[in-house]
Amino acid sequence: MAIKKCTSFGNCYTEKARKKGVRGVIFLRTNERKNTNKMTERITEKSLLVYARVAGLAYIVIIMLGIFSVSFIETNLVVPGNDAATVNNILTNELRFRISVASEIVMFVLVVLLSLSLYVILKTVNKNLALLALLWRLGEAIIGGSVTVLGGLIPLLLLHREAAFETEQLQALVGRSRYAAEKKIKNSV
Repeated sequence: MAIKKCTSFGNCYTEKARKKGVRGVIFLRTNERKNTNKMTERITEKSLLVYARVAGLAYIVIIMLGIFSVSFIETNLVVPGNDAATVNNILTNELRFRISVASEIVMFVLVVLLSLSLYVILKTVNKNLALLALLWRLGEAIIGGSVTVLGGLIPLLLLHREAAFETEQLQALVGRSRYAAEKKIKNSV
C-alpha cells in the first residue's frame, strides 16, 4: 500500500505519485470531507437550477406580455397618422391604455429579474462577459422603462388637464408621444 502524505491544506497524495510529478492525484482524508463536497455540489446545482427556471419563466412571461400588449391593446388604440382618432381611442378606452402601460412596466421589471438570473447562471462560465451582459440588459430596462412610463403618463396628463393647448395641438402632442413609444416597442421586439 502506498504511503499517503498530507499537506497543511488537507490534500493528500502518495509519495509515488509525487515523485512521478503526477498532479491532480489527490485523496481526501476522511469520508466527511467527501460528503461535504457532494452536499456543496448539490446545493450549487439546485440553486443554478432554480435560477434557470426563474430565467425561463421570466422569458415566457415577457414574450406573452409583449404579444398581449402589442397585438391586443396597442393596435386597437393607436391609429397611425390620425392623431385625433388616437386621442379619442385613448379617452374612450382609458383602462385598456393603462393596462398596456402597466404590462410594459411589468415586462421591464421581469427583464431585470431575467438579467440577474442569467448573470448568476453564466458567471460560472465567464464572469466578465456575464457582468457585461447584465449591465447592458439593466441599461435596456432602465431606458425602456423610462420611455414607457413617460410615453404612458404624458398622454394621460395632457388629456386630463385643462391645458393652454388647443384641441389640435393637444391631439398632435399625444399622437407624437404615442408614435415615439410605439416605434420604441417595435424596434425592441
